[in-house]
Amino acid sequence: MGVDCPSVTTCVAVGDGDNAAIIRGSGAGWNSLALPSYAHLVGDSSLNGVTCVRGWCLAVGEFLDPHKATHGLAATIVGTHVRFLSMPQGLAIDDLNSVSCAAVGRCIAVGAEKSGSRQAGLILSLHGSRWTPIPFADASRPANVDLKSASCSSPTLCLAVGESNAYGANHLPVAVIRTGSAWRQVVAPLPRHILSASFLGLSCVPGSCTAVGDIEDAYSDAPLVDRFDGAHWTRVSLPGAFAGDFVYSVACTGPASCVAAGTFPTGCNNGNNQYPLVIRWSDGRWSREVVPWNPGTFCGETALYAISCPAAATCTAVGQQWGQPTFDVVEYQRQRRWIEVTP
Repeated sequence: MGVDCPSVTTCVAVGDGDNAAIIRGSGAGWNSLALPSYAHLVGDSSLNGVTCVRGWCLAVGEFLDPHKATHGLAATIVGTHVRFLSMPQGLAIDDLNSVSCAAVGRCIAVGAEKSGSRQAGLILSLHGSRWTPIPFADASRPANVDLKSASCSSPTLCLAVGESNAYGANHLPVAVIRTGSAWRQVVAPLPRHILSASFLGLSCVPGSCTAVGDIEDAYSDAPLVDRFDGAHWTRVSLPGAFAGDFVYSVACTGPASCVAAGTFPTGCNNGNNQYPLVIRWSDGRWSREVVPWNPGTFCGETALYAISCPAAATCTAVGQQWGQPTFDVVEYQRQRRWIEVTP
């Protein structure tokens, strides 16, 4: 799932139901957009990320063909009009997870492609309506790499983050940076005494990028938060009270103002179920925010997978509750007060 709010009055969210889905709105008002027919779109499909520039939005994801092969999927959204884009031929795209645009028609999308028996990190550049694969020096080879999120703070400065499993099943954080026209992998800090760590979300503003994800040690999961200034990484420590929490996405409106979304464990069903989580970076520390949530009459696993903040005090987070039934979740914040919305 993905969401981008180009203004405090307009958001575009993407995901999947039985197939790719796009909704547009803000606050309490959301509407599904009709998707045009697409000759290649005959199997299961999903849109995972979206970004908007001056009223023009681009969403990316993937779909399965009748032979169960995975292909990339991209669509532009202008107002209520949706148009699918042709994707490059000859790529064994496994997934497209995120997209970031410096201008209309000038974007990068990241994910993974199948390369023999391994999964290789994938970066695609869009210029107009044409996609081009971008090679980069992958220091993780021959590990499996999946890039989960991308963010560009200028037309020539972009960062992509994700995960690799260089050592068996253990995931390790991966980061790839573009300066000028060249992409290169940069070493992300590896916490000591960890079993697994992954970057899942990223947000860049001029002078600073914040990457979030999950870290697992011998005792529990905890959020992983690192900051990158273009040359150096800094680990952001979180209080022990966040142990067990899981963070998927982050949105920053400035170097010292970020909001992250995810899920946290509850006492429901012996602690095996999750409720929506929002944490805020302000005044040099992270703190949990109160997010209203009514699980109904059953224990459902609920997570917020994406968040967008057009202003420091106005954010929209989207996610899903899994159970009977499964349904979408939208949490909307205005002036630091969170409101649960049924889209």
